[in-house]
Amino acid sequence: MLVLAAGHSLLFDAGPRYSPEGDAGQCVILPLLRALGERPDAVVISHRDSDHAGGAEAVRSA
Repeated sequence: MLVLAAGHSLLFDAGPRYSPEGDAGQCVILPLLRALGERPDAVVISHRDSDHAGGAEAVRSA
């Protein structure tokens, strides 16, 4: 979930890892952030299960 408010943004969870070659961070979240011209002020990962944290490393690296 990406929350945009008053010039700030928050990314809540980074989606699943699809395979060793791809994850939601790389395939969905980063393209969306680039298209919107957003750089989140904060990223919150609710828990370590791969369906919530699988894309976190790609988002962090970018």
